[in-house]
Amino acid sequence: AAGISYGPGRVRARQVVCCQGAAALACPHFGWLPLTPNQGEVLAVEVPGLNAAQVLNRGAYVVPDGDGQFRVGATYRWPPFEPEGSAAGTAELAERLAGLTPLPYRVLGLRRAVRPAVRDRRPLLGRHPALPWLSICGGFGSKGVSLAPRLAALLADYLAGQGDLWPEADVARYQKLYSTEPIENKPKASALE
Repeated sequence: AAGISYGPGRVRARQVVCCQGAAALACPHFGWLPLTPNQGEVLAVEVPGLNAAQVLNRGAYVVPDGDGQFRVGATYRWPPFEPEGSAAGTAELAERLAGLTPLPYRVLGLRRAVRPAVRDRRPLLGRHPALPWLSICGGFGSKGVSLAPRLAALLADYLAGQGDLWPEADVARYQKLYSTEPIENKPKASALE
């Protein structure tokens, strides 16, 4: 990428974008944003005969992993979290998959993780109000698989002066929450897993 140089123990760049997943919950520069931990589950399945080369997204997403294997997601749970993958999560995702294809499938496993989300279920894109070289791309919740590639490209264009952000995703909508005071009691990402 243009404008980046690095050497032992240092990296220099004109722009830095924080896209940290759940670690964004502990980021001191964006602690003023209303990121909240959210738990999601994704079902790994094998579906012989399903020829989906791209992500399907209709009430659930189906992501091809190759060799007839797919990821189906995702559940959406606010705290308190389930300590392990749930039977309810498996059933919910299996029902969603059945709504997308009549083909038989075999469940290979269930994964769960914590991700950053925003209560309004809109992602966060844009520049820090006081550090114009620092931006964020996150808060996707369960929509990361379907939205992150397009919105990351949108943010890159915006930072290059070649486009605008979607107002519903722009961090400027939370400008009133920004303060130069340090954020206290911000949850640590490691405490959420």
